[in-house]
Amino acid sequence: MADKKQASRRSSGGLKSSTSTKQSVRSKVKAASSKPLSEEAQAALDDVVDEVDDLQEQATFSYKIDQAAELDSEIPGLADQVADLRRRGYTYKSYLEQKVETLAAKWEAARPAFERELRKAERSLSDDVDALTDRLIEVQRRGDLRAIQALGTEVSSVESAIEAAENAIDAAYENVYRAFQQTRSQINGVAWTLDELEQATFELLQGESVIEAVDAHWWRDGKKDGPQGVLYLTDQRLIFEQKEKVATKKVLFIATEKELVQEMVFEAPVMSIQSVKGESKGFLKGEDHLDFEFGSGAPYAVGHFHIKGDESEMWVSLIKRVKNGQIRAESVAGDEEGHAVAQEDTIGEAPERCVSCGAPIGLLAQGQRQVTCEFCGSSMRW
Repeated sequence: MADKKQASRRSSGGLKSSTSTKQSVRSKVKAASSKPLSEEAQAALDDVVDEVDDLQEQATFSYKIDQAAELDSEIPGLADQVADLRRRGYTYKSYLEQKVETLAAKWEAARPAFERELRKAERSLSDDVDALTDRLIEVQRRGDLRAIQALGTEVSSVESAIEAAENAIDAAYENVYRAFQQTRSQINGVAWTLDELEQATFELLQGESVIEAVDAHWWRDGKKDGPQGVLYLTDQRLIFEQKEKVATKKVLFIATEKELVQEMVFEAPVMSIQSVKGESKGFLKGEDHLDFEFGSGAPYAVGHFHIKGDESEMWVSLIKRVKNGQIRAESVAGDEEGHAVAQEDTIGEAPERCVSCGAPIGLLAQGQRQVTCEFCGSSMRW
């Protein structure tokens, strides 16, 4: 609790924009107006004022400050959230503890550079925007259309300076922030999986543990009108539980009464999965789908699921790791040998993210064929 209070004080006290309370550019220019302009000159002036007003807001870097405050306030609580998942019986994603610890250390190390780049940018760019505002007021008083139009060059120069400052700030902390977002998403995803499992109509087998779950639509027999529900992956089975409200009474094709239908309608041993493929469908290929082929022991020869909220390729990788036994490396009760190498299925192409925890992989050297994830410690070869 003390750490959280300290983080909150540090965030609220040390990261406030120096320009966030300034009078807007538009109000300054309007207050300084001395004579009416031609219609063309006024239109040109309005365009430039809008651009400089935007620059003034960008130069506060308020969203960067908000992200830093988010890291300050939320990272200290992640360890307790992971501990709660373990208390609830979740045994996989053993990398979470180390990942959370590493995140805290990396943010602590990155924060001084973040603050330094932020303050440097605020001081410099605040002066640039003020100078641009003064120039706007000057050319407005003169009513010089050409001078107003020429300000576009100065606006572009300040835009470039802001972009360069953003890049410098991002270099100090962006990788940590991305890993934080992804880790928080993983923790929330596990919590949701456990919530759904506690409400499920089926029970896990002796020695069986859940790994992942996702909202899904089963295209039974390849048809879109199949049931909606939750797709579960355990270390032994692939399970689909229908969980949806269906109409029991309709008036003029409008459902007036509904009831919840919840039952397990599909289960197959993981080892019966002969192949699984991820596919993008729908508008702009924005939907994630899974195509399965099953062997003996499964009730269907094929299965198609539209999953909602997870990436299909992540599920493909997860299922393959369950089948080849690598998933044991991610169990808090797993064998020690399993922790040695988390290896890509596709040889010859470096991964962009860790195949175990999903954290972003940094820059690689030419010809590099192996990397260790800086967040969870998994080793990858390709």
